[in-house]
Amino acid sequence: MTISLTANAIKQVILTNIVKKLNMNKIVFSSLIILVSICACGQNKSQPTANDSENAKNKNEGKMVFSTPETQNEYKKTEVKKVTVAEAIALAKQGYQFVDLRTPKEIAEGKIEGALEMDVKSPRFIIDAKNLDSESKLILYCQSGTRSSLAAKLFSEIQFPNVVDMTGGYSAWVDYNNK
Repeated sequence: MTISLTANAIKQVILTNIVKKLNMNKIVFSSLIILVSICACGQNKSQPTANDSENAKNKNEGKMVFSTPETQNEYKKTEVKKVTVAEAIALAKQGYQFVDLRTPKEIAEGKIEGALEMDVKSPRFIIDAKNLDSESKLILYCQSGTRSSLAAKLFSEIQFPNVVDMTGGYSAWVDYNNK
């Protein structure tokens, strides 16, 4: 008997087993989903079919499932305030802290003065995020806005009420300051 599994189904089985073994709570589980999404950006992926989703439901009934089209849609529903560079500057004057989510290599090319560095691609990102005071006022940015948008949703999920995403990221910052 030959069993045919898609790459998504294999990933789901592996990650479900990891989650069960680690006995993760919902917050860490949500964080893991977002990190995998961030790390997978740019990879060639096939779209899941309705049949894949139904098979996953049947196979994993009563178990914690890593990611399905339904859980992915939950993150799309999470609303995070987006601000322009000018609005971010005004918020910084009101006590908000800039958080640079780029890699050390990107940061080496320049960053916003005084920004906290938290590489969103680092395995320590979730730990570092959870170590922050949840009442912190944060302005998240990356290079162009994609990673910071995902990270802002993560911060919202782990109960950080004062987090905003700077639209356009560091690229927009540089453009704004070169006017």
